[in-house]
Amino acid sequence: MKEKDEFECTVLEVKMIEGHGTTIDVILVNGSLKVGDTIILAGFNGPIVTKIRALLTPQPMKELRVKGEYLHHDELHGAMGIKIAAPDLDNALAGGELYKAETEDDIQDHIDEIEETMVAFTDKYIK
Repeated sequence: MKEKDEFECTVLEVKMIEGHGTTIDVILVNGSLKVGDTIILAGFNGPIVTKIRALLTPQPMKELRVKGEYLHHDELHGAMGIKIAAPDLDNALAGGELYKAETEDDIQDHIDEIEETMVAFTDKYIK
């Protein structure tokens, strides 16, 4: 199966892991992530822009949710479950898209997209 050009990744869970700080569990459906990539995701106080500090996966034959030692990777390709350690994830929101940016323009485009989604959600569900 050939990888599609479009990057696709969803945040499943946000949790504190001893030694790594606040991490996010994601499903990387398509594309790749590497240490040092700039990522953008929704947070309680607005979009979060940060750089990946570590890409972690569970030991073979273990679940992502189970505590234990994680394998560290420099780069990973979808489709798979990944734990991401990065600064400023304390207020991250689960359930939204995770975006990867190559340029400053990409960062601003993704910030705008997240803000539009959050405004639409607020208008629809919170009145």
